[in-house]
Amino acid sequence: MKTLTVLRGGIFFPLSAAIAGQPVAAPEGWSHVSPREEVAPKFSFDPTGGPDRTGSFDIASDQREGLIGHWKRTFPIKGGGVLPLQNPAQGN
Repeated sequence: MKTLTVLRGGIFFPLSAAIAGQPVAAPEGWSHVSPREEVAPKFSFDPTGGPDRTGSFDIASDQREGLIGHWKRTFPIKGGGVLPLQNPAQGN
């Protein structure tokens, strides 16, 4: 199984559901997207994941080829300025 982890730092996420072993919903505003359900990988959010343990967005594939999808969120921005972006993603 291959996993790509996209990290989200600086926000505390409730851990009660994760401790109980139940799936944890992604933070507000985040969703996962795939062109069709049959080519969607498995999406999950781990509130204790990432190098600083503040949460990670996970995408896991299985034995099927051609799986495609991504996490999505819209951020408001003000035009005319500079927007610094960082992508601390790492694949295993």
